[in-house]
Amino acid sequence: MAPNLNDIIKLVKKHLLGCCALLVCLYAPFAWILFIGSLRWEYLKLSPLLPTFYPAGVTCYALDIPGHGWGAFTIAVLLTSGWFGLLLWLGGKNWKLLLLSCFLGLALSSFSSFVLYHVYLM
Repeated sequence: MAPNLNDIIKLVKKHLLGCCALLVCLYAPFAWILFIGSLRWEYLKLSPLLPTFYPAGVTCYALDIPGHGWGAFTIAVLLTSGWFGLLLWLGGKNWKLLLLSCFLGLALSSFSSFVLYHVYLM
């Protein structure tokens, strides 16, 4: 039995809301980057890896990968994609789990933003 078009629209709306909520929670702690004068565009180029900046740095250190270059960038993007996918999957179950996944995403991103801000101040 083929799914009804209305069922498909409801499913897309449900996941679209969760996706937008998670993106806001993952990237909102990095709003301070928009207000810095120097190196703003350099930090914005790194936006795919910002939510997992600190875990990616720890992973690169543990795997003895240089902190600059494509290896570290690839690990950071994979970690961000995996974290976002996991939170979106968790949040797709019901609204309580969506709130939990938004809180977890906000907590990790806030910590990464805190670390990145202190790296910026150095």
